[in-house]
Amino acid sequence: MSDHHKYLLQNTPDALQQLAHIKTLLQSKQNANLYLAFELLKGGGLPNDPQLHHLMTNNKLAIDLCISYGFYGVITQLHIAEKNDWLQHLYQFYNLQKLLLENQTPTRERLPYQAIFEQLNQLPHLYELRIWNHPLHHLPLAIKDLQALTHLDLYLDYLVIIPKEIAALKQLKQLRLHSNRLIGLPSEIGELHQLTSLDLTNNYLRNLPDSLHQLKHLDTICLRENKFQQFPQQLLQLPQIKHLDLTANPIRNFNQEIAQMQQLESLAIGGEQITQFPTGILQLKNLKRLELNYSNVRMIPPKIAYMYQLQELVLKGTRISPIEKRRLQQMLPHIMIT
Repeated sequence: MSDHHKYLLQNTPDALQQLAHIKTLLQSKQNANLYLAFELLKGGGLPNDPQLHHLMTNNKLAIDLCISYGFYGVITQLHIAEKNDWLQHLYQFYNLQKLLLENQTPTRERLPYQAIFEQLNQLPHLYELRIWNHPLHHLPLAIKDLQALTHLDLYLDYLVIIPKEIAALKQLKQLRLHSNRLIGLPSEIGELHQLTSLDLTNNYLRNLPDSLHQLKHLDTICLRENKFQQFPQQLLQLPQIKHLDLTANPIRNFNQEIAQMQQLESLAIGGEQITQFPTGILQLKNLKRLELNYSNVRMIPPKIAYMYQLQELVLKGTRISPIEKRRLQQMLPHIMIT
């Protein structure tokens, strides 16, 4: 470590003044000042100063400079939007907590995903992993080693299968598999006992695994834009579900099932297949938000006035006339109707 750096680490008035000067440079909007700040910092370890570490990673240029100067340890969040050398050295970001790998090019070039996941296993603090718009197709089996993950977001990754090894992620709380090509889920998903949110939007699912009832903490599930032709009976075994989205599925009649989900606080069931207001909804006494977007519903029954907890009614793209909407607004002055 350089003498200058030893000086910075001292708790003396001069050292503190120099550190304050560096922080001022880091807060500057001028790139030249950022470069100067990193020149003053280079040469060894850093003072254990959370504010300094935050300023050193406050924008993209600052993060680039952290990497250029070898200050990997201060980086806790990283967004990689293009193929670069960072992917070969992910293991050096030993304090990384959140990682987003996003493909922003039209070519969707495949990366060495297995090698990337093996590096991620060396990041003990990584708890949030997001991979967007990558041609993954299959999730590497090395996913089983990322056991500290609490958030996993795989969006638009062309996934056709989720491996049973996902069951190893015992700390996982949020799983987002939005816009893939899934036709099913492994039964092992029922072993993710800490899961609270499951987003399966825009896939090809027709059913859910029976093991879903094991997810005792699951309170939010989004099944929007899938191929369900019948109400998924597995949902009836999840009495803790509060937020449910079944929009744009070819389910035509689910009055009996939906009436059983008394715990629901928000429900979205829009889509052109809905031609009449599902009267089973009227029995949901805890419902606060109801979406009927892009449905063919033309009229809302007056009994909706007895849903005393309802706070918001979303009717975007429906066939409800302006006259009917005005009637609703007069009848339901305490409800936000959009």
